[in-house]
Amino acid sequence: MKYSIIFIAIFLCLILNQFQEVCANDSSDIPKNINPTLSTKYLVIIFIGLVFVVALFIGFIYYCKKSEENNESNLYSEWNERKFQRHIEHQQHQNIMNNNNNSANTAAIV
Repeated sequence: MKYSIIFIAIFLCLILNQFQEVCANDSSDIPKNINPTLSTKYLVIIFIGLVFVVALFIGFIYYCKKSEENNESNLYSEWNERKFQRHIEHQQHQNIMNNNNNSANTAAIV
């Protein structure tokens, strides 16, 4: 999680830096017959933004899958814990029954 925040911060810095360069340049270097919104610098900014959005989407999917796996492993450990508890309860019940049988047998012998 820490690395993803650093990754996002670096991307934001790159986008802001590129945007600042575009805004700082005057439009005199752009030919008049090309629409300024389709200039190479704007396309670079759009591309970086799209990469950023796709990276966020992939990160979100990865995070959801990880949390789902953790949830499943927690459920599995809870299930194992309950199973172990039932085993202990069954063992205790068996011991009580055996003790009752032993005392009944001892009383019958005496």
